[in-house]
Amino acid sequence: MSKDKAVFNLNEIENGIIPANTPVILQGAADTYNLTILTDNTDEPIENNDLSGICLSQAIDDAADAYILGNVNEKAGFYLMDKTDRTLGANKAYLELSAAANPVRSIVIGGPTTGIEDTVAEGVAAEEYYDLQGRRVLNPTKGIYVTKSGKKVLFNK
Repeated sequence: MSKDKAVFNLNEIENGIIPANTPVILQGAADTYNLTILTDNTDEPIENNDLSGICLSQAIDDAADAYILGNVNEKAGFYLMDKTDRTLGANKAYLELSAAANPVRSIVIGGPTTGIEDTVAEGVAAEEYYDLQGRRVLNPTKGIYVTKSGKKVLFNK
């Protein structure tokens, strides 16, 4: 995770051997994972891994802002766990971010950024958006907004 918690980096494990007690994300076609469990694996877990993992199905603490990798409306990403069902299945991993942390804006998979990064130039104040009732909006979604300078802006996505 980057220091500002805006970029989550995924790096390939070079030798293909996952050390014991190391949560990872697997990539591949559905139902095609072949894993060999090495009983003599004594490698230390990978350092600077921000994923948390569990071996047995269990409930995640309500106080934790746990994000799980999912696919919602054909968009893969980390989604906040539902407060009503906090049970995570066996051998699963999750990302825990504090509510005060900046949202993850992109995921980097062993190379250049795959998501959208901020495009505001340094030294330029971020634009403030207001809805049509005059309330300030921190994260505008689809709709019409007015900027502090009086420009009307349409967000399509």
